[in-house]
Amino acid sequence: MKRAAPAVIVLALALLPLLGMEPRVYLTLTVAGLAMGMLIFLVASGLTLIFGLMDSCSSGSSYGPCTVSTCSRSSSPWAPPSCSKK
Repeated sequence: MKRAAPAVIVLALALLPLLGMEPRVYLTLTVAGLAMGMLIFLVASGLTLIFGLMDSCSSGSSYGPCTVSTCSRSSSPWAPPSCSKK
């Protein structure tokens, strides 16, 4: 019983907001939170795949400079060279 006491306290604190909330509101907020979490996961996975598979900007510290360099090279001839590792 002594091992279960902290778990019971944490569970009670987690369920405390339910006392003043309608079940429909709780369900809506839960589904919205899960959907937002899935969306953030998809964006993070996509960015990981994109930047992980690119040869020109594969190091973590060069995402910003490579993006700026790539965008500015396409718009002006005097921009710095690309970040390629060739």
